[in-house]
Amino acid sequence: MDCKKGWLIFLFCCTSVIAFPQRSKVDSLLRVLSVAQSDTDKVKIYGSLATACYAIKPDSFFIFCHKGLDLARQIDWKQQVAKLDAKLGDMLTDTGNYALALKYEEEGLAINKAIGSTTETINNYCDIGRTYDFKSDFVKSSEYFFKAMSMAEQINDHEKMALIGTNLTACFCNQQDYKKAEKYGLVTLREGQLCGVQVHIYKACLLLGFIRTNLGDTAAATDYFEKAIAVCRKSGLTLNEAEAVTNLARIQKDAGKTLALLLQARSIYDRLSPGSFDSMDNWLSLGETYISLYKSATQKRKRDEYLDKAGTCLEQFMKKCKVSNNINSYSDGAKLMATVAAYKGDYRKAYEYNNIFYTINDSIFSQANKNKIAGIESQRAIDLKNKEIENKQLQIGNQQKKMWLLISFVIFLTAVGVLLYRQSLVRKKNNTVLLQLNSELDEANKIKAKFFGILSHDLRSPVASLINFLQLQKRKPGQMSEAQVAEHENKIAASAKSLLETMETMLLWSKGQMEYFKPEKSMVPVNDLFAYLGHFFVNTENIAFEFLNNDNLSVFTDEQYLKTIMHNLTANAINALRQVSGGRIAWKAWKDKDKIFLSITDNGAGVGNEQLKALYDETAGSGARQGLGLHIIRDLARAVGCTVSLQYGNATGTEFILSF
Repeated sequence: MDCKKGWLIFLFCCTSVIAFPQRSKVDSLLRVLSVAQSDTDKVKIYGSLATACYAIKPDSFFIFCHKGLDLARQIDWKQQVAKLDAKLGDMLTDTGNYALALKYEEEGLAINKAIGSTTETINNYCDIGRTYDFKSDFVKSSEYFFKAMSMAEQINDHEKMALIGTNLTACFCNQQDYKKAEKYGLVTLREGQLCGVQVHIYKACLLLGFIRTNLGDTAAATDYFEKAIAVCRKSGLTLNEAEAVTNLARIQKDAGKTLALLLQARSIYDRLSPGSFDSMDNWLSLGETYISLYKSATQKRKRDEYLDKAGTCLEQFMKKCKVSNNINSYSDGAKLMATVAAYKGDYRKAYEYNNIFYTINDSIFSQANKNKIAGIESQRAIDLKNKEIENKQLQIGNQQKKMWLLISFVIFLTAVGVLLYRQSLVRKKNNTVLLQLNSELDEANKIKAKFFGILSHDLRSPVASLINFLQLQKRKPGQMSEAQVAEHENKIAASAKSLLETMETMLLWSKGQMEYFKPEKSMVPVNDLFAYLGHFFVNTENIAFEFLNNDNLSVFTDEQYLKTIMHNLTANAINALRQVSGGRIAWKAWKDKDKIFLSITDNGAGVGNEQLKALYDETAGSGARQGLGLHIIRDLARAVGCTVSLQYGNATGTEFILSF
């Protein structure tokens, strides 16, 4: 018996293709429709009614589907328009109106692409591929199936990949390219097991059994068909069970067993779906089986009976093929009808049927079509390879990014280490400086302690004199004459005045020691400074004062600071002249280029280096005899930007020069 099957059933995304509800479901939905209020609910109910009528009442299917489609378009519900387009395309394909089926299917495809529905777009590609397959345009059908497979792989949808694998397997089976068909049949089985959908596992087993049959491996084919039947019985897929039984019957060596299995399947089809394509396949298989029984029968009556039944079954098959415009299957029926006609002796009819078979077969299975399909599959393989290369390049790019990130991290850690090391060095350096500063601060504190001791001595002397005089007056008020009293009073007044000047000088110097205290500079006439000194030291005895300012110069400085400096220098000069007769102090002002100079000269005994040390060395201490004059002069001169230098200091006298 010829084991070739001329066409195969495909699995679709639409539930109407794989589910056939009972008529009671239709009545229930009609009752729900009669009370429905919203248009959206009505559209959904019309779609459900169309699905319920798909296998049992095609005319009603078209009525409900078009009503739902019209209403969905009125309310601009694009998703439902696309779904109803798909339902109409499936039914029109099954009834042989391929041109109109493609019109609805392409409309649904355009809508789903526009709204970005990937899953429904995959369904549309499958439906269009199925329609082209039924037209026996395997080039177009494989093109759409491969498009659907690429999209399903991108979203990693195992159920969709199983569905499309079924369609590709059937497509290559119809091309009799069983090696490629088996490749996609195994894809269907693997993806069906991954998604756990039994109907996909069933289809895979059915198709692999069919492929093994055509490759001559009957044992493997039997195993696959029996697995398919077991899945159907476990899952309640009765119609699919009939399909699997039909295929199992086809590979039986005993024609009697074959006929029994085919009639078992026939009873299911007549009861549930007499107009389905599986039912058509069963008619073809029955025709083949009766021809086999005719060949093996010995009685003429039986032989004629088998031959008549074969013709009847094949006529039913070809009638269904013609109605559905299934050219490929029609050619298979024509070939067997030619055999029946030849056995009956009607060679003219046998020739006509053979001519139909070869004409259709040559147009379908031409080498050009096979080359086109091979090219489409090759292009898909190239696309997959390019995608694999792209992924590898992306992985290499990611590895390079990771490497650069690691290098950057190492550089960062190195920089942090260098920074920490540098901070450690700076910290050590700062600690060294801090230790030095602490040492200097400690020394400064010692100097200040000594300084305050000297200060108390300088301030105590005039106060002690005043107290002694007051005590003397209190104890012996009449012992001193009026002249002596007046003399003491003058001395006390002079001491008090000197004390006041010393305190003012100390306060001014103290302010100068403040970190943020700044002198207030202005143009100060030198004559005013000389007048101040002359007025202050007017009562000084045995010393002559001389002030020279021939150019009437002025100095830009802080007046109080400079007065204090000049006052202290003058007081030091007076102290140096106390034991000298004919003492003389001269102040002089002159200008040389851009600088102003002031000088004080005396004819005393001079000063030594130890005495001048406090003028230049901030860490130098002061003795009780030296007082605070040089300390004050040094700090105040620095505050106003004045330089104090010793011109000479020997036995013939001393000269200090102030430069601005």
